[in-house]
Amino acid sequence: MLILIDSSVVDKGEENTWDDETVLALEILATARREGKHLVIAERKTLKKIARCCRLSEITRNVYTHLSNHATQNFRSYLSVVKRYIEIVNPCLEPQVVENSGQQIIQVAPRFFNDSESVQKTILLCENSDDAVFYETIAKVYLIWKKRNVQIVCEPRGGGGNTISSEYINIQKAKKRFCLCIVDSDKIAPDGNLGSTASRLQTQSDSTCINTQTFILDCREIENLIPNSILSELCSGNQERLKALKYFENISSAVDIRYFLDLKKGTRMK
Repeated sequence: MLILIDSSVVDKGEENTWDDETVLALEILATARREGKHLVIAERKTLKKIARCCRLSEITRNVYTHLSNHATQNFRSYLSVVKRYIEIVNPCLEPQVVENSGQQIIQVAPRFFNDSESVQKTILLCENSDDAVFYETIAKVYLIWKKRNVQIVCEPRGGGGNTISSEYINIQKAKKRFCLCIVDSDKIAPDGNLGSTASRLQTQSDSTCINTQTFILDCREIENLIPNSILSELCSGNQERLKALKYFENISSAVDIRYFLDLKKGTRMK
């Protein structure tokens, strides 16, 4: 997760007079950054002021000093590649989501990070572990295209049917961990109904929970996202599969159809 420390967090008073909640949050965030679990950014002036706070440990001050030395080159580049990030502001009575130029900014108070559990790796919850690996790969390729030297870090978890919806709801109720849940729509057509897993997740989950986000694929399932060129490589050497792939390529020239065929069990057109 990208976490931005706004200047308002440190603007009030000298650095050694900040309240205990702010100091504790800054310690925990530095640990998360040092362990590579989250990206922590701020304006250089803010980072330098944090690094001067004697109430912080020496290791923590070193982390913020390091961040301040690279603040100019990283600050804007990180913000340019995310659609949703955390902004720590002060004051902030209750967490809120602010829309700005197509981005969702989750604004929280420093006390939001007073529990070390809140900065553990973001959970990537998918229908199985293979799906999680596939989505991680997509994210890594995207960053390469954008020429951003950012490491993808998450805790992949897999489940299916009732398992994934129950797991997701439990994560929401705890209100401690960040979680992105991605599921197949299982639609048989663009305007079709959601499958049971996606439907259950949509109706039972808490859409107001700021720690979590659900993403339901616009296509039938994850396999529909695999390009034909990769499918061709996978079918190489198997004539029956190559023959089936040729039929698939002819049918999928209509884009809408391509994303709603059942590639595992087959589709009967009617």
